[in-house]
Parts: sequence; structure tokens; C-alpha cells
Amino acid sequence: KIRFASSHARWKCPEARSPDVGIKYGQCGSDTNDFSSFGEPINISPGPLRVIFEEAVYHDGAPFRISLSGDGSDDAACTLLDHIPHNNEMKKPSLFEPDTYVPYVITLQIPDISCERCSLHLANPMTDKIGYDGSPEGAGCTDPDGSCL
Repeated sequence: KIRFASSHARWKCPEARSPDVGIKYGQCGSDTNDFSSFGEPINISPGPLRVIFEEAVYHDGAPFRISLSGDGSDDAACTLLDHIPHNNEMKKPSLFEPDTYVPYVITLQIPDISCERCSLHLANPMTDKIGYDGSPEGAGCTDPDGSCL
């Protein structure tokens, strides 16, 4: 369960509910559990789906996670892809210059489920902010309450 995700990334394709790259609470910030704020949903078929997201603030070693929300609820989610490696070799983006944001392109496997109002969640736990535990040699985030997400 994800309580909140400190992140500086956003969906590029498919389009996000919010273009904000500074969401630090809820899977979708102030749009969490509001599936009406971004128009009609797009139809996605089971199978491969190519997605693009972009990082606006560099967080060394901080992996990404993509999950699928419950039907009409962001409170439950099914992880689709976890531990997407951070590109530590990239040129660092500038928060206030969107043309410097670093794109990530990846293909997901969408499960064969019935869901009228599901949403893709993007999380980027800032593991560089939890000290040594966030390093490649560290323990990582092992807090069951999710406080480092």
C-alpha cells in the first residue's frame, strides 16, 4: 500500500490527471480518487502498452514503480512493474525547464481485467533522501508503514 510518494516525475503518455511534477502526497496529488477531472478515459486492451514518463528532478539511484489502480479508486493498486532503474548517467533536468525533463520509455504488460475507471500510478521513492539505507549497499526502504515512500 502506498500512502504517499515523494516524486518529481509525471506521465507524458498516457496523459496524466495532473501535469504537476511536485506531487508529494497521494498517488495523484489533489486528484487522488477523482476520476472525473481529466475527461473521458481511454480504452486500453490487455497486453503490451508503451508508456512514457519524465523526470523533472534528479534523485540518484531512485527507482520507479508503475501500478494499476482499483476500479474507480486510487486507494488500492496492483504493481505492474517495480524497481525500474534510475538513469544515473543522464544530464540532470531543471525543475522549471520542462524541455530538460528526462524521458523514460517502457513497455508494460496490462493484465486482462475488467476495469471501467482504472488509472496508472507512477511512483518514484526518493531513496537518495533516506541516507545510507537508500544506497545500493543499504537496506532500502523496509518500513512496513511506507514512511520512506
